[in-house]
Amino acid sequence: MDAEFAGWINAGQEPTDEYLDSSGRLFIGNLYVAPAYRGTGLVDELVERAMQYAREEGCVEFSLGVEATNERAKAYYEKLGFEPYGQKMTVSLDSIEV
Repeated sequence: MDAEFAGWINAGQEPTDEYLDSSGRLFIGNLYVAPAYRGTGLVDELVERAMQYAREEGCVEFSLGVEATNERAKAYYEKLGFEPYGQKMTVSLDSIEV
């Protein structure tokens, strides 16, 4: 039987300080669908599985990170109801001045 890679999702409870209660938030670390499977509904199936897992873990929210330039992903997440929250910033170690 031949298998073909279609995509994956990895998710887990958003980390919090060990002295705080659970965040109640499932963090989606990576969501990827191979180009041949885009537009097939696979991404919806992966998100639904993450939703099921989130409910089993007692979560009430999702969170995720998305590249600012990934317009397709941002449009999909916005369609699901995701809203911007916080901001991540990066800098090259060679270019930072203290």
